[in-house]
Amino acid sequence: MWNLKRIGLLAAAILALASYYVISERRVDTRREERVEAKRLLPLAEGTEVKGLVIEKEGSGPIELVKDASAWRIEKPVRYPAEFLIADGLRTALTATTWERRFDKAEADLDEMGLTRPEIKVTVTLQGGGQDGTRRLLLGREAPAAKSVYAMWEGSGEVYLLYESFARAFDKTLYSLREKKIFEAAADEIHAVEVSLEGKKFILIRHDGQWRSAAVDAEVLDQPRVESFVSSLAGLYVKEFLDGLNPSNPDLGLAERKYFIALTLKDGTEKTLWIGRENKEKKGVYAQKDGETQVLLLPADPIRKAPAFGNVFREKRASASLHSPDLAKVTLKKLGTEVALVNAGGAWRFEATEATSPEKLHETVEALLRFVEGVEFQQPVPDSERPTIPYAITVKLHSADGKTEEYSFYKKGGEILAKSSGEDRFYQVDLGIWTEMDRFFSEVVEFRKL
Repeated sequence: MWNLKRIGLLAAAILALASYYVISERRVDTRREERVEAKRLLPLAEGTEVKGLVIEKEGSGPIELVKDASAWRIEKPVRYPAEFLIADGLRTALTATTWERRFDKAEADLDEMGLTRPEIKVTVTLQGGGQDGTRRLLLGREAPAAKSVYAMWEGSGEVYLLYESFARAFDKTLYSLREKKIFEAAADEIHAVEVSLEGKKFILIRHDGQWRSAAVDAEVLDQPRVESFVSSLAGLYVKEFLDGLNPSNPDLGLAERKYFIALTLKDGTEKTLWIGRENKEKKGVYAQKDGETQVLLLPADPIRKAPAFGNVFREKRASASLHSPDLAKVTLKKLGTEVALVNAGGAWRFEATEATSPEKLHETVEALLRFVEGVEFQQPVPDSERPTIPYAITVKLHSADGKTEEYSFYKKGGEILAKSSGEDRFYQVDLGIWTEMDRFFSEVVEFRKL
């Protein structure tokens, strides 16, 4: 039988074996780390930081990057915030990359390796840890029959063989290094959105996790669609940086400060993007961040679609039934032309004349009524913006019980406004409403027998 003494000896032996294994593994890990550290392309002492990079590519000017406490910025050829992940990725590539092979410069054909006229030169500025100063890395050609490139620190006596992906990391354009997100905010950080574009003005506010319109009595209809819109704004990016363009140039449409998209973040920060004219050739829109002089070109599509998102809410309002059985008469009016139609046994006819095609007239009036019924009244218009010139198309509905409801659509500058007889206020509607109403009116008039 096992006695306590034997059990104790066995336990001690197991413990000693386990300790030896742990110590051995630590030594192996330490030696492995030492080997990796010895092969680092740019070993840094404790307290040393990379504070600047200058990338020079053959055939193009140098790009200078500088790091402050929390961000990277481009200093040359223009001053502009840098894409942090890309700029910091370059820093990591320099400090974490290890060489595959190393050999003496005297034994190498530097001209053959492309190191006498390097394709890329990277100047690194170090600070702290006793390594203050700059070093320049020369990147040459790809090595034959190997997915590697030759590299050498300027003034050094050694040549390194590095993975080719290292050289690709520094083959950057100025555009790729610039910060391209417009608002630099996540969708869930956005508290309010204000849009003022041609044909549409609206404000959305997040309240208790739900998006609402700032309009009086407005009801948001489609939360997922609003969230999609807000996410699209958070992801809005620069298509092209138009360096050298003067934002005061009237051809850009930015000097007027007429149209904009503005975000208010949960911390109260406000970010405004001024919107200018469209550049159809480049399929973009001129824009400028508030407080900056840089002219930007944004993709035209998301800006063009932004006004349509105003339809995610509509005003609560009462309207008469537009179904034919409930209507006895419809009167259409545009400027000085008025047309009256009556419901004759379920078929629409002119009140005072015959139609050239009764069937087509009936179909057109039915389509008109369905269209008017689907019109969404959006943002209410301030009294100061009420239309003063009566350039309007009016639809007056007469029900069988003698009640009437009138809808008027006004064209005012670049906006289409509408009101109903049951409302005292004017509302914005989609730009396309006027085109469709004008088309319906013209078609009805054409069916009259003269």
